[in-house]
Amino acid sequence: FNIDGMKPYKSSNKALRPILCKVYFEPNIYEPFTVALYSGTHKPKSLEQYLNKFINEKNKLLYEGLIIEETQVLIKIKSFICGTPARSYLKCIKGHISFDGC
Repeated sequence: FNIDGMKPYKSSNKALRPILCKVYFEPNIYEPFTVALYSGTHKPKSLEQYLNKFINEKNKLLYEGLIIEETQVLIKIKSFICGTPARSYLKCIKGHISFDGC
């Protein structure tokens, strides 16, 4: 998974905060895809609000798996890959370049 933020245009005051997923499978034929998307003029005020639906669905998939063509496929999370700002936001800590960060 990857969580990040980006502006669709340089001059835009809106930002997109997607949660992306990549299926890890050999051969490596799957492209990353969006599983959730937040749009707004600032970061979501509540991390719980931002991640609530994602976490509920992730937990259901981890415990129940996924049925594809009458076959149960077990889901396992390999990693979350985030840049420093997103990682700090997810951990609810100040980043290393924030006011009094070091």
